Amino acid sequence: MRKIVALLFLSSLSCLLIVPYASASCETPTFVGHARGSYFLCADSTPVAALAYQLSDPLGTNTGPLDIACEAKDGVVCLNEAGSLGDGQTTIQTDWSDPQAHGCPVQPDGPRRLVIVVQGNDGNGLLVSLSGAAPEFGYGVEAAQKYDPAAPNLVQPLPCGTGAGKPEILAQSSNGNALNLTLHFRTPVVYSDCDPDSLGVLSGSNSCNDQFAPSTAVGRILARVGPCTTAPDLRDSQWFDTGVLPDASGDARLTIVAPAADLCLYVGSTTIINGSDSGAVTGFAFFQGISCVDADHDGVSTCQGDCDDADPARFPGNPEICDGLDNDCNGLVDDDANGLDTDGDGVPNACDNCPTIPNPGQDPSACDQRIEPITISFANPLGAGSGTVTWSTTHEVDVSAFNIAIFDAQGNRSQENAGPIQCEECITGLPHTYNFPVLKHKSGKNVFIELIRRNGVVELWGPATKQ
Repeated sequence: MRKIVALLFLSSLSCLLIVPYASASCETPTFVGHARGSYFLCADSTPVAALAYQLSDPLGTNTGPLDIACEAKDGVVCLNEAGSLGDGQTTIQTDWSDPQAHGCPVQPDGPRRLVIVVQGNDGNGLLVSLSGAAPEFGYGVEAAQKYDPAAPNLVQPLPCGTGAGKPEILAQSSNGNALNLTLHFRTPVVYSDCDPDSLGVLSGSNSCNDQFAPSTAVGRILARVGPCTTAPDLRDSQWFDTGVLPDASGDARLTIVAPAADLCLYVGSTTIINGSDSGAVTGFAFFQGISCVDADHDGVSTCQGDCDDADPARFPGNPEICDGLDNDCNGLVDDDANGLDTDGDGVPNACDNCPTIPNPGQDPSACDQRIEPITISFANPLGAGSGTVTWSTTHEVDVSAFNIAIFDAQGNRSQENAGPIQCEECITGLPHTYNFPVLKHKSGKNVFIELIRRNGVVELWGPATKQ
């Protein structure tokens, strides 16, 4: 049954992620990435760095210079877009048939296991491994993401974090133009489609056919100097080897020439997974050049685009609020993440109580979002005792989707719909009436509609009345 659930979830979202197992040279599309609606949680006020490689052949089979991390404003065109810079959401998407990629992870006898390396702009990152073995997943990232059986078809985003290998700065001093650093390196965590709480395992698929169990260790310590506002290339060939290795406690002491003005020094390490060096930097700390100032201590320097270094409430990636200021430093005031006054009523989205409905006077009754009425009928033409639940929205100002929830006498919840019922007028803000077939129930008293808001909050409406 769980396998059927996974198939229902992926059939509508990730048809582009089926790996063509017949190809051994990636002469045909070999997709790796997220399905629509799924993402990683990573710091992304500036672009995120990411690459993928074959676990058993890191240097021969990898995505090379391709930018496989998707952000709406970083110039990468992605079918399953992550959103915008600064919203904390990053998606992965690449095609191994791109001529810039090296090798091919799909061989005549089947796919090879991949590792995806992701680094947020704060140095916190993420390591994810996929087998590609299950046809219903292919190299779909969802197979390695967390799945909650109590919320059907819902995968949880994996977070970038210190567990991915970002070194901790224990001490820092300068001597002329040299930086003296003491860093502590942690052994990274690898998420995979073999984790007991992953969708790959809980769906009953063949994704974990190799019983992957990662054994990790810190590899080589590397460094590079580059711009502070662009994602660094994670390939080890683009860094220099410091020749220093961590001691038994994970500490390392380095002396490196300080970066020039307006540049950053990045210091990170590779990771050894099951005996193979990643060939890529999997976590880094960074140090700004002399002229890169962060006077307001908001974590973003003038070199990184801070438009007001005297105000800690203004920096790239900061959420825009209704205060008459450019909080996210994008040159616009009180706008939303996409820069728009969606309904064109002269009130910017950050200040608009219902941004999809023209409402220049901001009358709250003009965008009162409710569900009414909710009814259940047992005259469904499908027969076999089925019924129909009907409900109407007054406005769809802040709606993502709906569920039909049934509660028994003990308060236990079950869900009638296999996947979230998508909203129809959430772009326009207009009302809409929905009809959905359900199994027959004695009455509508235990039938409710769950309204899922865009921020993830669930509102319960009902119960339904018998029609």
